Amino acid sequence: MPALAASPGEAESAAEAISQDSTSELLRERIETLIVRLDEAATRPLAVAPGIALGAAAETSEERARFVEENQAAALDRSLTTENRLQALRELRSRDGRSREVTLAMLEIIEDPATPPNLRADIIRNLHGVAFDELEAPLLRILSEDPDPETRAETVETLDLFYDRPHVYAAVVQVRDSDKDPRVRAEAFERLARYEPIRLR
Repeated sequence: MPALAASPGEAESAAEAISQDSTSELLRERIETLIVRLDEAATRPLAVAPGIALGAAAETSEERARFVEENQAAALDRSLTTENRLQALRELRSRDGRSREVTLAMLEIIEDPATPPNLRADIIRNLHGVAFDELEAPLLRILSEDPDPETRAETVETLDLFYDRPHVYAAVVQVRDSDKDPRVRAEAFERLARYEPIRLR
């Protein structure tokens, strides 16, 4: 039986459907190609222009030493703003360059009544991990006397290297049990909970 000839309208609809299918297929292929390219890019090492470092990991020992020296000088420079000296401290923390001299200079800023609470708290945060003995007494004083909750909470954390000293441990327990701010009590609870397994070894 001879096939029926399609009307002009039917032929146009069929052509349009074919065209749409072809377009969909092309789109699918392009999307798949893009996905493959993105996956390849994710595993490819990042290209860096000459002279641009990727941070501490890409530094030579000479570059690191120069960077630490410059930031130690900035942290000690009383002619700079507190914000600038704090930024130098942050950089030194990332390079393990916080010397005793820098720590003592930061203590001067912390104990200065003119230092705003937010900056005092930030300095204490960036002294975390420093174990110089000179840090203990000022931090204990801040823990018991400073009116700012954020500052006290940061002090709880920064004192954690001294928790093996009974009077420091007792001071943090006191804060955990009776500080008037729940955030400070929570910080003390968390820090002591982390320390307990070490203490009981």
